[in-house]
Amino acid sequence: MASTSTEGRSDRPQFCYCREGEHGQMVGCDNEQCPYQWFHLDCLKLKEVPKSKNWYCPECPKRR
Repeated sequence: MASTSTEGRSDRPQFCYCREGEHGQMVGCDNEQCPYQWFHLDCLKLKEVPKSKNWYCPECPKRR
């Protein structure tokens, strides 16, 4: 039986605002309490990984 694209999806780690799995280039938020932790560069509309030593997602500064 062929599986559909949604089968087993809840077992896979979900990242980013889009709640998709790992794909493409990603950047991690340095806030250990970040609810997302990792982000797809495409979702952040970034062309490359930020070069700063510490990087915080757009949501984390709002939470402080």
